[in-house]
Amino acid sequence: MNRSRFIVGFLAVMVLALATMCASEKPPSGGPKDKTPPKLLAIEPVFGVTNFSEKTIKVHFDEYLQLKNLREQMVISPPMKENPEVMLRGKSVFIKIKDTLREATTYTLFFGDAIADLNESNAYTAFRYVFSTGDYIDSLSVKGKVVDAETGDPVEDAWVVLYEKGSDTMFLTSTPYYIASTDENGVFRLDQLKDTVYMCYAIEDINSNYYFDLPGERIAFMDSLIFPGYESSRPDSLPDSIPYSSVNTVPEILLKLYAEPDTVLKLLSVNLIDNFVLDFVFNNPAEDLRIVSVDSLPLPEYISRKGVFGDTLRWWIKDTTARVMNIAVINDTTVLDTVRINLIDEDLKAKKRGGFLTHNLLPGSRLAPGGKFKIRTENPMDRINQATVILKSSQDSVDVEFRICDSMNLAACLDYPFMTDSSYLITLYDSAFFDIYGNTNDSVVYKFTSANEEAFGNLEFEIILPEEQGNYVLYLNDSKGKPITSKRVSKSGVITFGQLNPGKYGMSILMDLDNNGRWSSGRITHHLQPEQVLKYDKEIEIRANWVVQESWEIQ
Repeated sequence: MNRSRFIVGFLAVMVLALATMCASEKPPSGGPKDKTPPKLLAIEPVFGVTNFSEKTIKVHFDEYLQLKNLREQMVISPPMKENPEVMLRGKSVFIKIKDTLREATTYTLFFGDAIADLNESNAYTAFRYVFSTGDYIDSLSVKGKVVDAETGDPVEDAWVVLYEKGSDTMFLTSTPYYIASTDENGVFRLDQLKDTVYMCYAIEDINSNYYFDLPGERIAFMDSLIFPGYESSRPDSLPDSIPYSSVNTVPEILLKLYAEPDTVLKLLSVNLIDNFVLDFVFNNPAEDLRIVSVDSLPLPEYISRKGVFGDTLRWWIKDTTARVMNIAVINDTTVLDTVRINLIDEDLKAKKRGGFLTHNLLPGSRLAPGGKFKIRTENPMDRINQATVILKSSQDSVDVEFRICDSMNLAACLDYPFMTDSSYLITLYDSAFFDIYGNTNDSVVYKFTSANEEAFGNLEFEIILPEEQGNYVLYLNDSKGKPITSKRVSKSGVITFGQLNPGKYGMSILMDLDNNGRWSSGRITHHLQPEQVLKYDKEIEIRANWVVQESWEIQ
């Protein structure tokens, strides 16, 4: 009996001890989340060491670590042919150098936010290690911004690269000497640069070699050589009573990213927009274009229209008995492609008729003062059933007739003397407009007001061009920067934009060097920069019955 009691007592003590041990290992519950990043304790060799010859760099922290997105975060400048091997050992990061380092060169290893604590993923932000294989640390810098050449918007995650003085072919074939990436604002900074002159480029790098060797990579380049500079700050030990003048000679540069044009004409696609309606899309304007049949069947009869910039050709096939075309697309004497095209898509047959007609009414269902009511169709019109068109005003009902007012039969105008500040209602009954394929409209009613001039504002915009003048395109943009209309400008003067809806607008101007009416990209092999687009730095507010006057001197 005593033996049994002893055993039961012993087991109870053991259970209590185990429970106590388990409880002591359980982390406390509740409380604020740890947001403190790891604390850097030491680096071996020390930061900024010269005559570096080690094979391993050891970085010690106060807690256990993890590496996050190291491949994306780690940047080494100048680049190494073989990146270091980065390992975790307890609370330390070991960086093993595997490449042969250049002589008398300052290296920067930037880890971004890759080093973080193990439990809460708090990052040690912007860790950087600098060393030199020479007798001193280079200390010069270059900073700046990378923007989209056409829009002016900042470009994130582009690489800015430097080469020592040479030729542009270096950027096409070899690894740069220094690299840095842009942040979300397109801003970059290159530090620890050697005291020499550089060629500067930017690239959206696809294959991670930092130079331009793929046609899809957007690039930028500086016209002139870059001289790095330095900046000084007030020493902490200097008393406030002693005057101090800081020095900043770091150049700030702007790089404009663009895609190199493909100068060889290519047929990019042939798209079936609607049954029997084709778009031929090219990468450049097609001047000497021919499309021929490559089988025994002749081409069906068609109507064609070239796009505004000559890089798109639309065909409306009139012969609806045709089902397939086998064609060759030829420019001058060069066959760009041979294509087999199905002219009918069953899904397109189910297209709704509601989108058959569009109109030219302004927002708020208003007709511009002195304007004509206009109907547009997607395909050329075949006929109009005038008996199904009725116009009603506040006084009476009138039989009116539309006339086709477009050389491609894509628009019809209503010639009627609309009275200012009067309400109208146009009824188009079912089957009023027919296109060449027999498609027609559902019944539709357009209710609108013929607006008064006083409901709109006008902008008188004075443009002052440089003395040498040139060719420009002036854009009036909406509040989001999207162009509303444009006018070509070749000399200084006042440009008037009339009948503007009240609201906020912006202006921009294109320096149209090739006088083609649109933005053109650069050519690095010709050292030709992309055409410059400037934005007016003021927002323009248009009010009803106001004339706003603005002036812009182009520098």
